[in-house]
Amino acid sequence: MPKEAWIARIHASRYDKKTAWLVVNNYRKGDYKPYLFKTSDYGMTWSSMVNENKVKGYTLSFIQDPVEKDLLFLGTENGLWVSTNEGLDWTQFKNGFPSVSTMDLVIQEKESALVVGTFGRAIWVLDDLLSLREIVSSPPKQKLTALPLNEVVQVKGLFIAPPGNIWSGFHTTFEGENRVFQKVSIPFYLNEETNALDSVSAVIKNSEGKEINTVFTKNIKPGLNYITWKLDEKNSTLPGSWINEESRGIPVLPGNYVAEIEYKNELKTTLIKIVPDPRFELDSQVDEALYSFQKQVDVQVERLTLLYKELENYEKFLNATNPKTDNSEVKKEILSDLRLLKNEVNDRPRDRQIGAWQSAKITAFSVMRNVVQFSKARLRNPSSQDLQLLKKGELLIDLFEKKVSQFKIDRKNLLESF
Repeated sequence: MPKEAWIARIHASRYDKKTAWLVVNNYRKGDYKPYLFKTSDYGMTWSSMVNENKVKGYTLSFIQDPVEKDLLFLGTENGLWVSTNEGLDWTQFKNGFPSVSTMDLVIQEKESALVVGTFGRAIWVLDDLLSLREIVSSPPKQKLTALPLNEVVQVKGLFIAPPGNIWSGFHTTFEGENRVFQKVSIPFYLNEETNALDSVSAVIKNSEGKEINTVFTKNIKPGLNYITWKLDEKNSTLPGSWINEESRGIPVLPGNYVAEIEYKNELKTTLIKIVPDPRFELDSQVDEALYSFQKQVDVQVERLTLLYKELENYEKFLNATNPKTDNSEVKKEILSDLRLLKNEVNDRPRDRQIGAWQSAKITAFSVMRNVVQFSKARLRNPSSQDLQLLKKGELLIDLFEKKVSQFKIDRKNLLESF
């Protein structure tokens, strides 16, 4: 250690009372080499734990993982460095993290997260220490390894406002740009080279072992990967519904779920524990009532969708027949009946430009569209009006189902002729 060097940190080991780590820097005298020392005999002797040819920048901070002894983090003037063998080797941590002064390191043990304080480049959070610990303690040797997760919050509401937002007050949370919202990133490790055609799937099962969703990803590479689940059950959607990347199914209840991850016929499982949103003091009965209501809504949406698609399939079939050999007049008559049936249940013509047509017509589609929207927006028990509206939609679907059945009976012989 250089004479009169600055002692920046002394880190006592949790694993051995005789062991401590010493962070030293000497940049005040123009010496920009990294210095990290370790003692295993109460400070009687010290060993250097960094090589200036492999670690860049003078040292500023250090921490040893409280769960995995071999996992160390070192902050220098030129970024963050990681060791997975108790300091024998160091690798610079990048993954978007800048090569800047890394002033302080703290591990939030409950969240298994490393919080990194930099000089002028904000606070960073590495919130996946569970996966890193698993990789360090048991280096993956198989083709596919499923990794553990932290508890996942089933966030309420449509968005999270940043702290201090004048409209929402300060009782809210912060969402970093890399943190998925109303989703979970399920970690897994691939121990072989991949190509553009490879993919990974994950079947999600509830505590009863029932399959509730399946997700896929092709964005994979050797090493640590993630597959995203939106914390939802697969649901039915009304024809013409606007579906995008943020669309979700039925949000699942807090509890334990299993992800069965599959890659090239190899299957591994990991547990996902979902907890309620801590910002809301909601009785679990409310969550259960909302979940039950959305399941009831989904049953009716599926009924309506299947009936409507059945009519569309008849249309496609008739339009695909040979106009030279079939009875065009009969076809026109049947197609006309199909259009009338579809228009009865539609809330607006399907052949019009979106936004160019408005209608106050009450149909099975218009009622169920409203029920779906209400069911997703509620944070309290479904109201009597919600239940009445669902019942109204169910009755309209019953009526539509009878008309479709009657159409098939009346047109059975004609349809078979095609």
